[in-house]
Amino acid sequence: TTSPSLINSLSPGSKEEISVIKDEQVWPAEVFKKDLKSGLLLLKVQQTNLSVVSLADIGDLRLGSRVVLMGAIASSTSTKFVNTGIIRSLSENDFSITIKQELPQASGAPLINIKGEVIGAAQIEQGNVKIEPTTEIKKFLSF
Repeated sequence: TTSPSLINSLSPGSKEEISVIKDEQVWPAEVFKKDLKSGLLLLKVQQTNLSVVSLADIGDLRLGSRVVLMGAIASSTSTKFVNTGIIRSLSENDFSITIKQELPQASGAPLINIKGEVIGAAQIEQGNVKIEPTTEIKKFLSF
């Protein structure tokens, strides 16, 4: 997920320069698909042998389960962060979490269960954490 103002300015085929950074390597990317409502953005990267993550079934989540929010803050220093929390509420297609520290720069960061599977993507706005669960990510990706 990403901020609504950023996703509004990007569109498939746009000439905006977008980069994906992994292990201090920078690759150009282009917008392949976006969803304004969920804040999801799918990028196409011209690179092979990239890491793949598993998308968990949120039906397997349990109240009180530990979760990890991790990522990197895009800046000149590329600060990495890890934040832990717990699942505080669950419904059929949604859940909420409590985390130790809410970093506004963590928007778009993956939320991972203790098995290492992605259970959602974080969107943090004005101190509120909204999670886009994998059920919605799978719909967006057309799985």
